[in-house]
Amino acid sequence: LLGVGKGLVLLSALSGVFLALHFVLWFESLNQTSVASSTTIVCTEVIWVCIGYWLFLGGKISGRAMAAIAVTLLGSVLIALADSGEGEGHLEGDILAVLAAVCSAVYMLFGRSAQKKLSTTVYTYLVYGSCALVLVVICLIQVGGLGFMTIATMFSMLLKRKMGLREKEIMVESINTEHIGAIRNITGKIIAGTAIFEGTGALLLATRFIPEFGWAKGIWYSVFHSVSAFCNAGFDLMGIREPYSSFVSFADDWVIILTLSALIVIGGIGFLVWDDISVKK
Repeated sequence: LLGVGKGLVLLSALSGVFLALHFVLWFESLNQTSVASSTTIVCTEVIWVCIGYWLFLGGKISGRAMAAIAVTLLGSVLIALADSGEGEGHLEGDILAVLAAVCSAVYMLFGRSAQKKLSTTVYTYLVYGSCALVLVVICLIQVGGLGFMTIATMFSMLLKRKMGLREKEIMVESINTEHIGAIRNITGKIIAGTAIFEGTGALLLATRFIPEFGWAKGIWYSVFHSVSAFCNAGFDLMGIREPYSSFVSFADDWVIILTLSALIVIGGIGFLVWDDISVKK
């Protein structure tokens, strides 16, 4: 480990970050849509690997492979459209499954590049260690932003465990709603909305951070600051430029400023406002 270059460490760590995001998005997808649909869509990760290999690594894809990709993508779209009529939340679950597949593909592509110069042991420690660290840090921020009871309810739903009346009463008080019978539905909207808003914010920030810091740091900074802003955590990693400088150097960048501002406002107005907008739109 001591002899590994900084670039390879960052590349392996970034691979672990996307592996962590893959698990987070996929597990929540299973809660929003059917297991069959989620698993089918997540398995399209092979397609995204081929596309990434062609776009970013200069690889060549045969005509048969392109045809297979087109057919599989069409099938995934048809599954998503079929689920959209099965009830509220299914389409959101399919979108999360697609994002999980993309994250898995990025993990494989970065891992492929890192494994060429690293032993299996070193690669495993770096990737899975960073994956565990990212999950712990992001989960701590998310628990603070979403609330302990929301996270507890999410795990209860994932385990298919029935909620007792007392648990529902606590959850009602936690998110300040009067609809005790719709706790599971509201919780699903909270988790799905959080993933979609934070994911969109990370993509927008990446358009600025990747050219500025490179692929590894750029993507990590995009994900971290999107989660931090949405949860109103107040943390940033911009002290690398100058101590306590925060985002002062980006004061003229409207993409970063508007993205962070929107995430703070959307995350701060409260989950019930989301629910009211979706119901009374």
